[in-house]
Amino acid sequence: MDKTYTFDELAPHAPRKKRATFEYDGMTWRVTEAWPVKSNTGKKIKGWDVTYTSEQGHVVKSEPIGQSRLNDPDRNWGMRRGEK
Repeated sequence: MDKTYTFDELAPHAPRKKRATFEYDGMTWRVTEAWPVKSNTGKKIKGWDVTYTSEQGHVVKSEPIGQSRLNDPDRNWGMRRGEK
């Protein structure tokens, strides 16, 4: 049975540069996507949207980070949601 890999176990070993390669668990992995997720103002990087792919076909993606408070259901104040 194939091992399941998680983003948290690969991230410390991987660069954040697209198309970069790294070794982990005897396999060569490639960073197939790497995009910074910026704050609402675009001034700060909140995190990274990253996808790793191994030579054997394993694909591991980072957890999505909301782009802004419009995507956050717990912060709906002041957004005029549901007003008629």
